[in-house]
Amino acid sequence: MKKIFKPILSAVGSGLFRVKPLSRHIANSRPPAASARHETSAPSRYRVETLEPRILLSGDSSLLAPLITGAIDAPGETKPYVFTLDTDTKVIFDSLTPNSGLDWSLAGPGGAITTQASISTSSGVMNLQAGQYTLNVDGTGSATGNYSFRLINLGQAATINVGAPVTDQFSATDDINAYQFTARIGDQIQFQPQQINGGDASWYILDSRGDIAGSGSTLTGTPQTISLASTGTYTLVMQATGGATGLAVPLPYSFVIAPEGNIPFTLPQGTAINLDSEVDGYLANSAQQDVYNFSLTRQTLINVQSLEYSSSPISFQVLDANGAVAGGSLQGFGQNASSDFVSLAAGNYAIVLGSTEAGINFAFQVSRYRLLRVAR
Repeated sequence: MKKIFKPILSAVGSGLFRVKPLSRHIANSRPPAASARHETSAPSRYRVETLEPRILLSGDSSLLAPLITGAIDAPGETKPYVFTLDTDTKVIFDSLTPNSGLDWSLAGPGGAITTQASISTSSGVMNLQAGQYTLNVDGTGSATGNYSFRLINLGQAATINVGAPVTDQFSATDDINAYQFTARIGDQIQFQPQQINGGDASWYILDSRGDIAGSGSTLTGTPQTISLASTGTYTLVMQATGGATGLAVPLPYSFVIAPEGNIPFTLPQGTAINLDSEVDGYLANSAQQDVYNFSLTRQTLINVQSLEYSSSPISFQVLDANGAVAGGSLQGFGQNASSDFVSLAAGNYAIVLGSTEAGINFAFQVSRYRLLRVAR
């Protein structure tokens, strides 16, 4: 089977590049777009312009790039890499370097994403917004040495079919492979590891919003059944767990995601609420889940926002007939404790709240926003 991911960085030569908009592509490039109360910047295509002969990068996230390799040759040296994302993207930093003396950092439009993380450890899923990013590699103290890594775009993981056996391999002792498949709300699937020769791997399955639907720490254990809570695309991420010295590579493995039927989903029913109005409640224990319902008569942009400060973890999900469409936490207050803005079609919805703690007061509001057509 061919390699199953497309890294975001791609080597294009021995120069440090910047990405510069081509103004001729901006005018009339797309029809007017909708925005929430403010105008968004115009989309643009890019060209690569050499600044100085130093480092190597293109911002084109659609390219299947080779492994990124380099070296910190002297104490205090920093190697920067620059790339641009045209759309919001889920990304994993895939470490292929056992040198714990080297670090990596990532900064983007919103500031620092990761600071001084060991390059010997892969990251979790990073939800990166569109924009330009700089990834720096440097040494800790006087450390030097070679390094290699990939940035994996989970949106470009290889597609697999539920019920079809998959055979692949890890090419390094901490390598990460990713796959995607589609499923319906209520689907019951079973992750069945079938074979791994000479090592092991951990795995987890993400839903379309990036929440973990199921996970495991081994490919040698018993099959695990998972109930899927929404309709859409799911991503399976697998990582070899051999560490710096453990495995001989390549490391072949096989598995199957087996269908186990479907349990039909019914939208939960609870207390009817009005939009743009405060809702107060109390969670007496960790087993309690409060359900609230609302309806929309047309396409509407909404978000769910906390109106009372809480130091306790209060989670919520917004559900439609196909399952979860948004979610978040009410821990904190205001914009620091809210869902993302989400555009919902006309229909019936439920909000389900719960907590891992007991005796928690909460207050929230489902707010509506106008969609403005912005002319360019």
